[in-house]
Amino acid sequence: MGSELEIVEHINSMPTKDNENIYMYKVILTGERNFEININNILKLITNESVLKIKDDTKTGYDLEQIAKENSLRGFFVNEMYQLLQENPDKKEEIEKAIDIGLNSFDI
Repeated sequence: MGSELEIVEHINSMPTKDNENIYMYKVILTGERNFEININNILKLITNESVLKIKDDTKTGYDLEQIAKENSLRGFFVNEMYQLLQENPDKKEEIEKAIDIGLNSFDI
């Protein structure tokens, strides 16, 4: 998927029932992405009433090592976050989320 809108379109196209069953979904987003996912925005746009929950288990698709070599504010940001990650390995998930948000802000 290349955007939140594509995710919404895919979820809305999932079947809601057949002749004998009504479907209920817990959607788990996986894989790599190069855009920020806002679950609340997605939930507002979903018309498929069979979706009970959405969970974001995606990872950033950015080449962080390449970005860290850039002579730019973006490169500096990634270097600083890498150092923070080395100093605080117990906060890996939060730091990775901060990197995602930070890199997405550069793309705006």
